[in-house]
Formats: sequence, structure tokens, C-alpha cells
Amino acid sequence: MADTHIEPLYPYPTNIYIQDKAQASAFAHSILTEGHQERTLFIWADGSACGGHGCHPCAGAITFVSPRDGLRKEIVTVSHHHCSGDAEILAIWETFRQAAQIAELFDRLMVFSNAQSALLSVQAAPRESLQKSRCAALINDIMKHANAFYNEGIEVEMH
Repeated sequence: MADTHIEPLYPYPTNIYIQDKAQASAFAHSILTEGHQERTLFIWADGSACGGHGCHPCAGAITFVSPRDGLRKEIVTVSHHHCSGDAEILAIWETFRQAAQIAELFDRLMVFSNAQSALLSVQAAPRESLQKSRCAALINDIMKHANAFYNEGIEVEMH
């Protein structure tokens, strides 16, 4: 089996910011009080899974205000994975997938997740073989999108 390891161009791991709850809350509050930022897309990602061991239904959900029409969009992706950490990665993957469809409308993408473990998995991807990860295909696709955004001059941050 070929190694699915993708070498990132950008933004990983330097543009993934993992903070404790107090720091993350303060940062989110500052973003909220700043209000609209021209050509910046903010997406919030969250995931949840039923059960503990084995393959159970899980969902990844994202929400954002569309730069195209100014309407709030909420998208839920349902899949079968092993744990809530997998669901969180599914939500982050959906974030990148949806953002790629409207990439011409923004120059900066800011992704917010409350799952430190998922952010750590994505952050570690450049240094570790993804073959061992249950979410290797999702993380690999996240990396491909991040590289495509970089090539288009789009700044990406994950918090």
C-alpha cells in the first residue's frame, strides 16, 4: 500500500493555533466584536458520534455566513466512524470542501473547532504517516485543499 503522506505547502502546522479554553474564548470574542472582515470567510466546525467502539454513525456540522448571498449556511455530513474525534475531522474536512466551492469569494479562511485532538491530528499529518490514521483519507483531502488555497493566494488559519 502506498504511503498517503502529503507534504503540505501551507498552512500546516504553523497556521493551526491550539489554545486553552480561556485563550480560545478571548480570541473568538475579539473576532465577534471586530465584526465583518472584508473577503474573510469564518467557518465553525463541530462533530459528534454515537457509541464508543466500532463503527457508529457520526456527524460533522459546519456553519458560516455565505459571502455570496449573506445568508447563514448550515451543513451536516453524516458518516460512519469510530469516535467523536473522527467526527471532528469529518467536520473540518467538510469545512475545506465547502470553502473550495466558493474560493473566489474570499482571500482568508478562518476555521474554528473545539476539538483539540482533531486539530492536533491535522497538525501532525505532515510529520506522521497517515496510513495509521482511521481518517487518513479525510486528512489527506484537507491537506490537498490547504495546498490549493495556498496556490490561489488564500490565507488559511485554524483555531
